[in-house]
Amino acid sequence: DRYGTLRDCRAYLAEHPSGAHHKQAEAKVATFYESALSSYSTKQKGAKPEAVALIGDVIEKLKTSPSQRIKVTYEGAVDFSATKAWDLKDIGGKIVPADSAFSATANKSRESSITSSMKRAFTGMFGSETIDIVADGDHDYEYDYSSRRSKKKSFAPVRFEVKYKVEPSGTLYESTTDTTKKMFGIQISWTFNVYFEGKDDPHYTFTTLSKPAPNISYTTSSYADRDTYPYTKMAESAFENFAQNLAANFGITIAGDSGSYGGGSGKYGKSSSTSGYSGTSG
Repeated sequence: DRYGTLRDCRAYLAEHPSGAHHKQAEAKVATFYESALSSYSTKQKGAKPEAVALIGDVIEKLKTSPSQRIKVTYEGAVDFSATKAWDLKDIGGKIVPADSAFSATANKSRESSITSSMKRAFTGMFGSETIDIVADGDHDYEYDYSSRRSKKKSFAPVRFEVKYKVEPSGTLYESTTDTTKKMFGIQISWTFNVYFEGKDDPHYTFTTLSKPAPNISYTTSSYADRDTYPYTKMAESAFENFAQNLAANFGITIAGDSGSYGGGSGKYGKSSSTSGYSGTSG
């Protein structure tokens, strides 16, 4: 069968949209997606009914589209202004400011980890030929079968929008090796919207709140900012927690949160020190 795979069918339709076998190719594409949806319905565990309905709508959208791409976009904010009104005179130590640990560059790296987690979760369930999740700006070129050269990809038929806000949680984390050193606990509020091409309003919205593990352990290199590094590990923990919550909402399982985050000395590290922080109510 010359057009036996989903990739083959899409390639044929891209090059011969009105070709002699385009109806057969379209029917095969539909069969692949219907099979993927049937498999999901069997394998998913504990998905919310609205999420199951969304997956059906996404599959239908991709089935009738020339692309299987789902683009992920991010919009983040950081606001620790509430801490200015807190009475911190009697905390018994110094609080390390948090803002510098949540720079645009640092958050972009954390966003990439969410995209990777979503990609693993969804392609693991549906297959990479059925769904291809990419961050905005990634892999924006593909092979054009008609011109035999690369071209910029068209707008993805489905877009996942992830909006988040980092704020103080009202707790304090205290160093297990230096009790005079404390850090603000963090929490991240998330809004996950799904948009279909050609529609201005979200087709689906999911909201959740994530917090880091109560105990954070880490290893820093001599090149790391040791004052703010614990915030980095808190953020990684909270971002991972969001990815898990999102996957669970769709009945898909990804690796769990161990509650302990080890770094290693780094590729160019000369020395390292291990420490930890425990969260307490503020």
